[in-house]
Amino acid sequence: MKEKLMKMLENRKDEMIKIRRYLHENPELSFQEKKTSQYIVEFYKGKNVEIQTNVGEGYGIIVTIGSFDGKGTFNVIKDKVELEGDVRGMTEETRELIEKEIRRIAKGIEEEFNVTCELTYTPDYPPLYNNPELTKMVETALKNTNDRDIKEVKEFPKLSPSEDFAHYAKKFPACFFYICCTPKGVEKPYFNHHPKFDIDEDALLVAAKAVGTVICDYYQINE
Repeated sequence: MKEKLMKMLENRKDEMIKIRRYLHENPELSFQEKKTSQYIVEFYKGKNVEIQTNVGEGYGIIVTIGSFDGKGTFNVIKDKVELEGDVRGMTEETRELIEKEIRRIAKGIEEEFNVTCELTYTPDYPPLYNNPELTKMVETALKNTNDRDIKEVKEFPKLSPSEDFAHYAKKFPACFFYICCTPKGVEKPYFNHHPKFDIDEDALLVAAKAVGTVICDYYQINE
């Protein structure tokens, strides 16, 4: 089986190089990989592979392998390898589909390579959903506030963070919003969780004012 796989890969070396060059020559922003998504769909057409589109807007699935543990002597094939990763999706339906596909892939690996896969899949953080009516109220409150520190309100594109707030949003109408904290003089800041992420601590005041504004307007409307 191993020899067969190695031979197949050798025969497709030029194809792999071609794919790699295309993807690196046509980069796209995260969560906006429309061309990349279409390229993958076209690649699998006619290959007897089930193709599913319109999942998370067609390109909204994230699978991250964060740990690959195969300890042992470096020149010996390991009899056991452990992978740990993170899976995220924009909707509950997408999350359920991802789990189904991962279990199907694990089963396929068992049958193809005559190995045993032990899969532990733990659904954790739900997708974070902003209630439209409440979000509109928050937007209006922040845009209408007359405060020199709250300068602009923008709609942020969809993201798929693991956010504790998502659990609250499943039980109560909620609105989650970010506070801009780009350090002064920085044109292209790194996002949070990046090792080079940094903030302007003046944003703490902006955050406090923004939350206070929203709370005050909410109670004024709902007196």
